[in-house]
Amino acid sequence: MDTHRVDIEVVDADEPVGAPDDRDVIAAGQRRPRRSTPLARVIGVAAAVAAALVLVVPGAGSRWLLVGTTVPGAHGHRPAIDRLQTVPLPRASAPSRALPSVTQPLVALDTTPLAMTAVANVIYAALPNRLVEIDGNAALITRSVPAPVESSPILTYDALGRVLWLVTADQAIAFDIDLRLISTVHLAGPTSGAAAWAGRLYLGTPTGLDYLTPQASASRQLVAARIVSAVTLDAARQRLLVAVGAGPVQIDAVNFDGALHPGALVAVGQPTIAIAGNAIWVGGFGADFQLVQLDQNSLAQSKADPLPEITAPGVVISGGVNDIWIRGANGGLSCLNGATGVLLQSWPAVNGPVSEFYTVLPGGVGRLVVNERCLG
Repeated sequence: MDTHRVDIEVVDADEPVGAPDDRDVIAAGQRRPRRSTPLARVIGVAAAVAAALVLVVPGAGSRWLLVGTTVPGAHGHRPAIDRLQTVPLPRASAPSRALPSVTQPLVALDTTPLAMTAVANVIYAALPNRLVEIDGNAALITRSVPAPVESSPILTYDALGRVLWLVTADQAIAFDIDLRLISTVHLAGPTSGAAAWAGRLYLGTPTGLDYLTPQASASRQLVAARIVSAVTLDAARQRLLVAVGAGPVQIDAVNFDGALHPGALVAVGQPTIAIAGNAIWVGGFGADFQLVQLDQNSLAQSKADPLPEITAPGVVISGGVNDIWIRGANGGLSCLNGATGVLLQSWPAVNGPVSEFYTVLPGGVGRLVVNERCLG
């Protein structure tokens, strides 16, 4: 007799009936709902179906292999349960943060990008003396234009105004989404952070917070203050968050009309501010560094977590839709739950900025391979 093997799954009989599982199929390849089925009925069905079945055994928690035999019939061989043997198979392990943490190279470039941002799977990368557009889905360079890119440029996208800003040491250059040049505005001094929204570019400067538009001939001051060392858009609450000072820094909220709302004092230098959902986090550098979470309304400190494995001597952070990205000063990238700060996944070999799961790699751009917990 020929041996016919049927791979089945043993599940708990008390498990509620749920959505069909990919393995719960009938012979024609159609899905059917998982349901509690007596063992005798399974054996009867197996005589007519040569496919994956569900065997429900109370209290079971692993997968099993059902081995039967085929017997001759009027129309040739058909499966029948002549002999039943159950062999335990290894239990599938639960996903963990120990899953492979790698990246998929996407596009090779002739040099490593100095800055990068992504908008709906379109990647903009600043290279020395040029700006390139990459289709993240097709993994192709779709545009390349000359641009006066120097060391430490800033790329930021205005989602409402549909303007891409490239900020260099002495210029703010506006492009449309097809990388056509709109305007160039010369800056009076250095900048230390930028954010764009609704047709305006906001810049941190040594004397406060400035703004400009693509049509402006120069920037104007919105808030006079000490050095503004970081600027982040808080679009959900229609405001900007700024770090005032060089360290320690005060995190203030600024309305688009310039109204200032003071917040918490955080003992870090070189600060970065990240927003993920309703959560606000502050990172930076310092001997007693802690990753700090702020209350979204009062901006008072609500949580501080030491992260010794990734913080010495500090971190650069950025926000996603749900989670925050942490880059250690000595290398390595981590994804943290935006609400709780729980570490979800790490990429020890990744050192570049992240936007929409895309990251800068040596000599190109890549896509992070993520587990199901890091939602970005």
